Amino acid sequence: MKLFLTFGLLIDPLLRLLNLKVIRQNHGELWFPRVIKRSSFIKEIQELFINLRPYSNGHSLIRIGEDGDGGYLVPNDLSNIDGCFSAGSDNIMHFEKHLALEYGIKSYILDRIDKKPKDLSDLQEFREGWLGIKNNDETVTLESWLSEVALDNSNELLLQMDIEGAEYQTLMHTPSQVLERFRVIVIEFHSLDNFIDYNGFQNLYKPVFYKLLDGFDVVHFHANNCCGNWQVLDFEIPRVVEVTFHRKDRRLQPLQLTVTPNLLDQKNVAEKPDIQINWEEIVRKSENKALKS
Repeated sequence: MKLFLTFGLLIDPLLRLLNLKVIRQNHGELWFPRVIKRSSFIKEIQELFINLRPYSNGHSLIRIGEDGDGGYLVPNDLSNIDGCFSAGSDNIMHFEKHLALEYGIKSYILDRIDKKPKDLSDLQEFREGWLGIKNNDETVTLESWLSEVALDNSNELLLQMDIEGAEYQTLMHTPSQVLERFRVIVIEFHSLDNFIDYNGFQNLYKPVFYKLLDGFDVVHFHANNCCGNWQVLDFEIPRVVEVTFHRKDRRLQPLQLTVTPNLLDQKNVAEKPDIQINWEEIVRKSENKALKS
C-alpha cells in the first residue's frame, strides 16, 4: 500500500498534464496500479449527478416535519401508506409525528437505544439497532426489518433513511424487489466527495444510485448546507444531499422539469450559507464538454 501511494504521489503531476490518473486495481488479495483517463472518470461522476436532477411526475410536493433539519419534501401521495420505516432518528421525531397526526401513518423507528425519541405514541414503534447488510446483535437488514413488523408483503410503504454513510452498503445489499415495496424513499446521502475514489465509485456509489433510478423518479433534490461543496473540475457538488424518490408506477404524467429550489425548501443549518444547485448551468457545461470531446 505504501509503495502504491508513493508511486502515485511521484507521478501524479505528470499524469494530470497528460489527463491520466493512477488507481489501485484489486484482484482478490492482489493489487496493482492502473492508469485511467482522468476526464472520462470525471465525466461519469458528472453524468451521475445530472441524472439526480429532480423532475415533476404530476404530484405536488409537501413538507413533512419541521423547517430545517428533520423535515423533508415528499410527493403528495401518502394515502393508503401502510407504514413508514425510519432509519436513523437521532432523538428527532418531527417527520414521524407529522405523518401520524396528519395522515395516521405508523412509523417504525430504528436507531441506537441512546437515540430513542421521547414521547412515543401508538403510531411510533422503536427498535434498537442499526440498518446494515447482515442480521446480528447490532444490525438488521431492511428486508428482515420489514418481516419483523409483518409488512414484508406490502408494496405501499415509505422509507426515510439517515444513517451517516451506511446507506450505500445497505442499499447495495438490498434486493431491488424489496426497495420497490416502498412507494416513496427519502434518503440523506453523505460524503459525495468520496466519489473521487475510482473503485468505490464504480463498485458502490454508481451502482447504488442507478439501482434506485431504475425503479424510481427523483422528485426532489436538496443540498444539505452542513458540509459545503467539493470541486469536480468546473462542477461544484454538495457533500451531503437529501433525495426523494417516487416509484415510477405512481406517475400521473410524463416527467417534466421542475423549478428548483422548491419554495418549501429550508436550510438544514440556519447559521450557514445555503447551497443552491444551478441545474441548467451544470447541464450546459456538460453538453459543451461533450461537443468538444
